[in-house]
Amino acid sequence: RSRAEARAIDHATFEHAIKTLEDAHANSSLRAETALALGNDPSSEQAQKAVPVLVEALKDPNKIVRRNVAMALGKIGPAAKDAVPALIEALEDKDAFVRRGAVQTLGQIGPAAQEAVPFLTIVKEDDSVKSVRDAAAEALKKIRGRSEARSAVQKEIAENPALSLLREGEYARIRVPRSREEELTHQPFRQFVEDRIPARWIQS
Repeated sequence: RSRAEARAIDHATFEHAIKTLEDAHANSSLRAETALALGNDPSSEQAQKAVPVLVEALKDPNKIVRRNVAMALGKIGPAAKDAVPALIEALEDKDAFVRRGAVQTLGQIGPAAQEAVPFLTIVKEDDSVKSVRDAAAEALKKIRGRSEARSAVQKEIAENPALSLLREGEYARIRVPRSREEELTHQPFRQFVEDRIPARWIQS
């Protein structure tokens, strides 16, 4: 079988999966399995094309379908950023597993889910289920944790000319002027690095 034939069959299967998920009269177990399968190849163009259909399926009356839809979007990750508004709505789903799935997926989408931060903060504090609250705390770290840490460090760096970032997005070792090398090996400069910049972000 040629590659062209294989791609054609794959495309036909994908189209059939989309129609199955959209068919409200189809067996709910089949739709649930189909939803999950649509996220199996997250880097594919087909997975990204499935996002709008998965977003609609987050409103499915069957909770298992909704759970699997959230999981599929999580597998797709940042490419599913257009699903963020629907996932925010799913944070109020009556099913705790759907809520947790929506929370985890927002975390997997990452910084592109920034608009979900206020809602996740509420979930972290107020959801009735501990596993959902815990998942919200983890999702918040993934969405904003490093960026907030970066902002805090950059603010201190801006106020202290002895410190600098050598590359955007990566914290580097202290740039030490030769004339002040001895001074900068002591407090507060070394402590600044040790306290605020994770070792894995510091160049050797």
